[in-house]
Amino acid sequence: MFGKKSVFVTGIVFITVLTLALPTFAHPSSARQDDVLKIGVLTDHSGALQIYGIEQSRGFQLGLEYATDGTMEVAGRKLEIVERDNASDIDTANSQVRELIEQEGVEVLHGSVSSTVTLAVQAAAAEYEMILMAGPAASPAITGESFNEYTFRACRQSFQDSYTVASYAIETFGPNYVQLAVDNAFGSTSAAAFDFVFQAAGGTPVRDTILVSADTTDFTDALEQVRASGADFWQLTWAGEGTVELTQQTAALGINEDVPAVLVWNSDAIM
Repeated sequence: MFGKKSVFVTGIVFITVLTLALPTFAHPSSARQDDVLKIGVLTDHSGALQIYGIEQSRGFQLGLEYATDGTMEVAGRKLEIVERDNASDIDTANSQVRELIEQEGVEVLHGSVSSTVTLAVQAAAAEYEMILMAGPAASPAITGESFNEYTFRACRQSFQDSYTVASYAIETFGPNYVQLAVDNAFGSTSAAAFDFVFQAAGGTPVRDTILVSADTTDFTDALEQVRASGADFWQLTWAGEGTVELTQQTAALGINEDVPAVLVWNSDAIM
């Protein structure tokens, strides 16, 4: 999905934008105190995507420190990170956005790891005319059909992933492919991006994407559908819970021996 380097770079991109656009962040709802610029960070430290949330928090902090030469200061203002754990829950995240703006006085938002959450909080941020630096959530819809003028992407997204692997996969394995993806905003929109790019490169889907619930622990049926598809290769898009089980069951069933895999995930738990 994404790694430590991407959220480190996000911090650098964030500082660049802050430096260029700082005058626009003055906001009637923000409770500015002295010369402190508060950044509201939306993340997941306790839910299904917590491993990515921890990477986000650490990488973002390191990126800010690197971009400011350790001063944590931009245009004469000290930076303060105000972080909230939404556990990848939409209602919690929307409530935290309002609390961060109305009570904490943040002037810009960053996050979240969940594409589903990020898509949901875009509307709340726009309601307050608050800049949302979206990332590391990777759904193309964030700056696609759900885009608004207050949303800026500060990371890569699934279209870029698909352009990276498409020519390699088709040239190496053949044109016929099947996809397996997690059944949420990240999985479905990423699968759509891969379909678009694979087909533009001459690929042909042998069937519709196999969508699997995020809370699945037994992947046997879905994996056997991959094997039975007759595809030249299969494309996997997964994040969060079930990663270890999916990896183990793929190996135990020998799926990759019959259908080579092109994988899109990142988790310290499987390393």
